[in-house]
Amino acid sequence: MKRSLQVLLGLFLLGNMASAQVLEGFGSKGSLGIFKDAAWGALTDSIYQTADPTNSANGVMGVAFDLKGTGDKNAIRPTSQQLIKDTKGALYLTYWVYIPANSTIPDSLAIGLWWQVAVGGWAFNEIDYLAKDIPKGQWYPLSAPIQDSSIADPTNDLLTGHGFGDFGIQWNSYNCGSTVWKGVMYVDSVSLIGSTPTVLGDFKTNIQGFNEQWANGWKDSIYWAAGPIGDSSGVAVFELKDGSASTGGAAFGLQPSGSGQAAQGMNDLVFWVYVPASFPDTFQIQTWAQSDPNWNWPPNGPRTYNGKSIPKEKWFPLNFDLAQASILDTASGSYFNTFNKPSTNLRKLGIQVAGPSGVSWQGKIYIKNVSLVNHVVIAPPPIPPAPVWVVANFDSAARGGLQGFYVPSWATGGAVRFHDVSSSKPGYVLQGSVNLSPSTPKFAVVRDSVVMQKGDSIVTSLTCAIYLPLGMPNNGIVKFYVSGGVNDSVAVADTIGKQIERIQWTTLAITKLDSLAAINKFDPTKPARIGVAIYYPAPYDTTKWTGKIELDDFTAHGIWFAAGVPSDVKQVKPGVVYQYQLYNNYPNPFNPSTKIKYDVERDSKVQVRVFDILGREVATLVNQRQVAGSYEVQFNASTFSSGVYFVRMDAGGFVKTQRIMLIK
Repeated sequence: MKRSLQVLLGLFLLGNMASAQVLEGFGSKGSLGIFKDAAWGALTDSIYQTADPTNSANGVMGVAFDLKGTGDKNAIRPTSQQLIKDTKGALYLTYWVYIPANSTIPDSLAIGLWWQVAVGGWAFNEIDYLAKDIPKGQWYPLSAPIQDSSIADPTNDLLTGHGFGDFGIQWNSYNCGSTVWKGVMYVDSVSLIGSTPTVLGDFKTNIQGFNEQWANGWKDSIYWAAGPIGDSSGVAVFELKDGSASTGGAAFGLQPSGSGQAAQGMNDLVFWVYVPASFPDTFQIQTWAQSDPNWNWPPNGPRTYNGKSIPKEKWFPLNFDLAQASILDTASGSYFNTFNKPSTNLRKLGIQVAGPSGVSWQGKIYIKNVSLVNHVVIAPPPIPPAPVWVVANFDSAARGGLQGFYVPSWATGGAVRFHDVSSSKPGYVLQGSVNLSPSTPKFAVVRDSVVMQKGDSIVTSLTCAIYLPLGMPNNGIVKFYVSGGVNDSVAVADTIGKQIERIQWTTLAITKLDSLAAINKFDPTKPARIGVAIYYPAPYDTTKWTGKIELDDFTAHGIWFAAGVPSDVKQVKPGVVYQYQLYNNYPNPFNPSTKIKYDVERDSKVQVRVFDILGREVATLVNQRQVAGSYEVQFNASTFSSGVYFVRMDAGGFVKTQRIMLIK
C-alpha cells in the first residue's frame, strides 16, 4: 500500500513535486476493495486478497493463472463504473506488480493496462507489457500515460476531472502458443500520479483566438471543423494552397492577449496534429514560441519535424522544448525567451509549415490540442562510489612479502624489505633502506604489471603513503610515477621539507590520468610500472644520508569509463560547440528505436543513460570521453516494455534529463 510513495522518490515535476492518489491498496483482509474479477475468460483460476510475499505491505491482490495451451484472457475492473471521479491532473495510472523470483511465467504473457472515460461501449485506451520485461522477485511499477492519451483524444479527457468510466488490468495468453502453465502474480498500490497541464486550445467549439501568423506567398485559411477521423469534438483546420512559390512558410499560431500566457514551471509546449497521407516527405512542420512581444526568436530557433518522420493519418504530438529554450537563452545572454522566469510569459506560439521551392502541395492539417505540459523528470540517481582497487597494502603478514616490489638496477642507493615493526604505526610496511651519496645518488622501489583498468572502470589517480624520518635532509625530491603505454612516465615530484614533512605519513598522488588517456599520453588498457624514487638534485646532489623510509597503501582510484567507442554513436558535426546540450529524441513516442542528439562543449567524459520510471538505470548509451562536437546515438528498445523512460546526459558538470515514451 505504501509502494506508490517510492514513485514519488523518483518522480519530480519542474517546480512541483508530483502528487499521488492511491486508488486501492488491498489492505482489507478478504477484500479486493474497489476491484472485482471481470470474468472475461478462463485464464485465471482465482483473483483474491492475500498477504504480501515480501512482507512490505498490509495486503495485496493475488492472481492465480491456469494456462491450458489455448489463447485466453481475464481482467480486473472496478466494482461499479464511474467509481473514480477525480482524475484531474493525472499523468499516470500505475499498478505495482510482483512476479516470484522462481516463476516460470511465459515470456509472451501480456499484461494490458486499460482505461476509458465513457461509460459503456469500448472507446478505450490500452498499453501492453510483456511478462519477459518485468523483473522477477521484486515489486515493479507498470504505468499507463493517461495524460498523453487525454491530450491526444479529448473524448477520453481525464485531465479536467471527467473521471474513469472503466479501467483495470487485462491479462491474455494469445501469443503463448500451446504453453501450459500455472502460477501466480501479485498486484498492489493502484495509484494516480501527476499534475495538470495548461490547455491553450482544445478547439471543441471554435478556434479560440488562433489565427494566421504569416503566409510568405501561401494561400491559407484557418477555421473550425469536425475532426478528420470521427472525433466527437471539433478541431482547428489549417488549410494550405499553392505553396511552391516560396521557401518560406505559413504559420498557424496564437498571440495571447494582455501580458501573455504564464509558462512558469512548464517544460514543453505540445501541439497534437493530424496530417493527411499526401503530406510531402520534403515538407516540414516547425514548432515555435517566444516570450518577447516583438519578434525575437529563441537562440535555437523553432524545432523542425520533417514530413517523412511525421506519422500520417493519425494524431501525433509535436513539441517545443521550453526548458531547453530557457537554458540556451540564458547562456546567450538575451533573456528574451527564458520561459522559466516568473516575469516572462509566452507572447507568441504556433506551428509553421514550409516546403522547398518548386514543390507544390495543398491540403489540410488538423490541430486538436495545444497545451503547456509539465512532464515528469527523474530525480538524479545517486552517484555510485568511485571504483577503488588496492595495488598493495602491507597491513598484515597474511598479505605476504614485498607484493611484487623491488629495487631496480639503476637505483643503487639502497634496498627494500617487508618490515613487521614500523616506527610510525602498528603493523607492517614496505621499508626502504636508503643510502644516498654522490656515488649512489638514487633510491627507488618499483612494481611492474600493475593493472590500470578493471571491468568498465579505468584508473584516474594513483596514491600511496610515505613516512620519512626526522633526520632526513631537506630539498630531496620524492617522485611518485607511473610508466608504460604510450608515454615514458607520468610523475608527481614533491620536495622534502616543503610538500613532504617528516615524522608523519604523507599521501603522494598522481591525478588526471583519465585526461591524459583522452589525449593519448597514457594508455590505461595496458599494465604499467609504478614506483617511488628519491634523490637530491643540484645543487644538493652532494648530500649524504643513510636511513630508513616506509611506504604503504598503494591504491588505484577509478571512474566508470567504457573502453572504446560504441558502434551506434557517431559524431555528426565536429568543431566548436558553444555549450553542452541534450536534445529531444526523435521520434517520440517511438517503437522500437529512437535517435538522441547531444552537444559536447569541450573534451570531457560523457554519459548518456536511460532510466525507468523508478529512476533505475536500464541502459547506458554513451560512457566515454569525447571531444567537442555534436553527436547522435541510437536507443533500441526492442527488448523493453512500453512505458515512460528518461534519458539523462552527464558531461563536464552539465546534467539534463529528457522524458521519452516507448509505445509498442
